[in-house]
Amino acid sequence: MLTRIPWFRGFILLGCGLAIVGTVACNAGSSNTPTPQVTPSLIPTSIPVATPTPTATSAPTASPTPSPASAPSPNPASLAFFGTGSSLAQTVTVTETGYSGTFVATTSTCGTIAGIAGTGPFTITPLAAGACQYTFTDSGGRSAVLTLSITTTTGGGS
Repeated sequence: MLTRIPWFRGFILLGCGLAIVGTVACNAGSSNTPTPQVTPSLIPTSIPVATPTPTATSAPTASPTPSPASAPSPNPASLAFFGTGSSLAQTVTVTETGYSGTFVATTSTCGTIAGIAGTGPFTITPLAAGACQYTFTDSGGRSAVLTLSITTTTGGGS
């Protein structure tokens, strides 16, 4: 391909990966047609290759564990026993919206009045007359209280 540039007294020949730039010197003579003298110079060119620019990526961050929207809730919220013994045991289920972990049952008042077994559901067994409370706590420290009352009667004669 021969390209002429008006202000350039020469020529540029482009080809596959090679550009030839040359100049033409014209003999200033009496002839109207100059005799060209070509002085080519080879200029190697390279085919441009796109170099990918590395994209910066950030390190993943840990997602926070969502907090439950509510506090634990025992069901039923209170228990009343009329007598003692394992045959009168009742089951309590503790739930909490958005929470699927376990609950821990603690008490400072039910030691000799009622027993508790299980990790959910919980089984409450009346042991003696009285009133007490069990506290159910989730792993986030939120808690709810279950109130117990145990009534026993002693038979009397007439």
